[in-house]
Amino acid sequence: MSTHEQFLAKLEALGVGAVKERIATNQYPNEFRNVAQGWVEQKEGAASAEELFLALQAHRDAQWANRIAIVAVVITAILLILAMFKWLCVSMLNVA
Repeated sequence: MSTHEQFLAKLEALGVGAVKERIATNQYPNEFRNVAQGWVEQKEGAASAEELFLALQAHRDAQWANRIAIVAVVITAILLILAMFKWLCVSMLNVA
């Protein structure tokens, strides 16, 4: 395993927060600081892409929920109209 691979493995073990803290406090030599900064940017970019995907999925789920709710309201309105029509018919038969 090369020094570069070992360093990346150490970054993975530390996590983004710890690596960012070490970059900010200049704990890495210059040649490794750039690698660490690139690694952090790559990880944050991947996290942002995943968050965007999850937000899009939530939006799609909400759209489907809205469609289902609209269908339920329409069905309820139709049933209410039918119930009123039935009540009127029965009322007219009782009057006659």
